[in-house]
Amino acid sequence: MVCRLVREVTAALNRCGTAIVQHEYGLYGGTDGDEIVAILRSLTVPSIVVAHTVLLDPTSHQKQVLEAICGTASAVVVMAETARKRLCSRFDVDASKVTMILTGPRWPLLSTALTLRPPVLLTWACWARERVSSGPSTP
Repeated sequence: MVCRLVREVTAALNRCGTAIVQHEYGLYGGTDGDEIVAILRSLTVPSIVVAHTVLLDPTSHQKQVLEAICGTASAVVVMAETARKRLCSRFDVDASKVTMILTGPRWPLLSTALTLRPPVLLTWACWARERVSSGPSTP
């Protein structure tokens, strides 16, 4: 089942220009979300991984998974300078792939951006069964 799902997801993502993968521990199946690594390795299009959490003291497997994800990705985005420094100094990753993009609006840029036609983006997430077992959340 997992192999078929990996093939189907990979095929769908390979039809896009770029695959953007949101990484957070617990989102994807497998131990520490390691099932996403097979998908990333099967991509033929460039991939951007957004690393939402860079743990200070990861287990050895968590570290191995994030290093494999970053090693496979074309680019890695973090959302804080602390995360960038931690990822580049404590993990075996290519620092030239890592970019920090601050979260939240920057008011002068926001007003300009609102006047522009927004681009069309396709994002995808494969939720681990335990993350969705209680059903969708409501605001």
